[in-house]
Amino acid sequence: MNNKNMVHNGFIMLSLFLLFIAATIAPASAEYTEVNTITRTLPDNIPANNEISVVLEIDSQIPFVTGIVETIPEGFTFPDNEEDISTSCEFELDRENRKISFCSINVNSITYKVIASSESGTYTFSGNWVDLLVQSTELNEGNERWETVGGDKTIIRESKKTSSTSSSTSSSFSSNENYENIAKKNVGQQYVSINKRAEYTFSDEANPINEISFMPLKNGGDIKTTIEVLKDVSILVDTPPHGTVYKNMNIWIGDDWASDSTISDPKIAFCVEKEWLNENGIDSSSIKLMRYTSKWTELPTTITGEDGRGVYFLAETPGFSPFAITSIIEESIDGGEIKTESTIEGPNIENDLVEEETVETQEETPAKTPGFTALLGCSVMAVGFVIMRKMSIRR
Repeated sequence: MNNKNMVHNGFIMLSLFLLFIAATIAPASAEYTEVNTITRTLPDNIPANNEISVVLEIDSQIPFVTGIVETIPEGFTFPDNEEDISTSCEFELDRENRKISFCSINVNSITYKVIASSESGTYTFSGNWVDLLVQSTELNEGNERWETVGGDKTIIRESKKTSSTSSSTSSSFSSNENYENIAKKNVGQQYVSINKRAEYTFSDEANPINEISFMPLKNGGDIKTTIEVLKDVSILVDTPPHGTVYKNMNIWIGDDWASDSTISDPKIAFCVEKEWLNENGIDSSSIKLMRYTSKWTELPTTITGEDGRGVYFLAETPGFSPFAITSIIEESIDGGEIKTESTIEGPNIENDLVEEETVETQEETPAKTPGFTALLGCSVMAVGFVIMRKMSIRR
């Protein structure tokens, strides 16, 4: 037997062993939930060191076990040290065919790193996943049981351009925010002309910002506005914002294009959901938009309307940087600074998951099929062969 076959067979046995563990640790009384989707998120651009992080988000409640096979683009490689690739969960590599496989046991977010090609071009990722807790015991399962990883597929490395006297801004921007802290990213683009008010509108409900507008003092050409909705406080700030936080976010206009000399009268329109206001016992009149430069500053904020979903606000800002939507109750004022307790009680992914788990444990457990654990073990072992066949070298 040659070395390639020995490595391949060893890879199969190790993966089957991991799958068997995944099956046997599931309690017989546990009610499994199907995995809904798996979504891939890629960065907007490739950094100078060529190392990028790929994030896989698994939409499922616990417990779940899923197998994932990712294929990275031609010209991309994995870091030499496997400890630098991922610490999210167990994985196996097939470097020759640019594949990585994961066995995720109740892990909703997986991050792995790759080294990008230094050549310009468009590069495509691909991946498939299988829900291991709902498979049959048939050994000759077809590809119909595999689902495609959704979300981002391509990343572009643009060719280096020589300097130009054009007033157009760069089409890419990186805020240096921790990638794993970004819950949602929206980018708007339009042609900016002097003395013609620029208005960027956003309709994504996961993004509280509805509109960003300003009056250009210079021709800007094609300008991108980037909003990063964050899971927690931005790493770009030294202290958390005052009050009860609804959302943290970063907002950028172009590649630091916006300044006092290029724009005037910048405004931010945003929405706070009524469900959050009611759950936290917060009066909408206490909502403020705060901006961070060297410290947090409360911005002039007014209510503009409401509907069944939320209350709408408009804030005036002198510029763009990290922001926070908060509820501030002015208890006392000393030297112009608001004294409040700094708490972060806004939407938090981890907290939400814990709350969902607590609710589920209170529900009556449905009747289980006798011998579920034993059948589960056989099922997972069987589909292990399918995962390994997916990972095998295609000639």
